[in-house]
Amino acid sequence: MVSHTPSTAFKPLNAYAYATVSTNGETTGDVIDTLGWTWATFCVCAGTFTSSAAAAIKITESSNSDGSSATDITGAAFTSINTSNDIAWYFGRVYLPPGKRYLRMSVTHSGTGNALLAAAVILSGPEDTALQTVSYSFGV
Repeated sequence: MVSHTPSTAFKPLNAYAYATVSTNGETTGDVIDTLGWTWATFCVCAGTFTSSAAAAIKITESSNSDGSSATDITGAAFTSINTSNDIAWYFGRVYLPPGKRYLRMSVTHSGTGNALLAAAVILSGPEDTALQTVSYSFGV
């Protein structure tokens, strides 16, 4: 069994760069390589949303390192964020083994206003040996 220190027990990464989203449609964050980890905890910081802005956030998975051909993870969607529940933190946790290796956060913006968002992911629960694939389960 491998012994882990705080510096090897988790790995924080950028999931969605700080941005003001104003164009309707879908944008995606960074592709997260989860090889060797058991959990991915997404931490979404919602800033001020203006007018009728809303953001639907979900986590997708892919077997491809560029995130192409990604599919939605069933149940891995956040509460839709709008002007009534903005300026808050939202958290979601994905259990990784044994499904697809790469994760990505997807944001679909709707409405006429701006949505200020950023997100990080914390990979945790390092495996003793590298896994070939990852899978999921989601809880908030």
